[in-house]
Amino acid sequence: MPKPSEFFVGLLEFFAILLPGLIATVFLAPRLQPFVVGTLVPSVMTEAERWALLLVCAYLVGNLLFHAGSSVDSVYDRVRKSRLARAEAQVKAKPGTSLKGSAYAVWTNDQACKQATVLREAMLTSEQNTAMNTYKWSRSLLLAAMPAGAEDVHRLEADSKLFRSAMVVCVLVALLLMLEQRIVGAALAFGCTGPCFLLYFDRRLKSTSQAYTHAITLLQWSRGARAVNTASAGASPE
Repeated sequence: MPKPSEFFVGLLEFFAILLPGLIATVFLAPRLQPFVVGTLVPSVMTEAERWALLLVCAYLVGNLLFHAGSSVDSVYDRVRKSRLARAEAQVKAKPGTSLKGSAYAVWTNDQACKQATVLREAMLTSEQNTAMNTYKWSRSLLLAAMPAGAEDVHRLEADSKLFRSAMVVCVLVALLLMLEQRIVGAALAFGCTGPCFLLYFDRRLKSTSQAYTHAITLLQWSRGARAVNTASAGASPE
């Protein structure tokens, strides 16, 4: 029987697909209704049938948005590398300087990734190391040995996917409004892509940082516990 926490994480991941799909479906429905009603779906439906159709369409559209949004990941990588380069240049120019804001977040994320990579390469064989990157290894480790940490990472990951799909919705709405010559509405919709990207960037960076730090803490704690147990077992009784 699934635990409540496992259901909660699954619900968040499902919502990352359903909610953007629902928004897009509600926006597209009046525009596509003449082409769909009477051809693909019956013109007369009960209230329950309409709700069921709405949810099915929202889920299908949400999956399309989810996969379309995966192209944003490459933009995230470029922005993260650019911010990391600036943070590294700042540290080299002024040793001992205190980074703040996004520079600090990107810097600590990179440092945690490097430390987690060292642990991953020490634990796995060369063939196993090629099968997964450090983030996937960290998530798998947490799922196996630290479910609470995995839930923490999944929650942030689901949030990042929600805002990633929301970016696609904003672009879609802006394009359709431009075709209808509703310039103000299109400008507002397109302007929302910026905040959505910032929220996506923040949640994804936090999810990877949490995965690395949880994995490092778990392994170091396990080593420390084993060392204490070994020392206790080898200690001579008084």
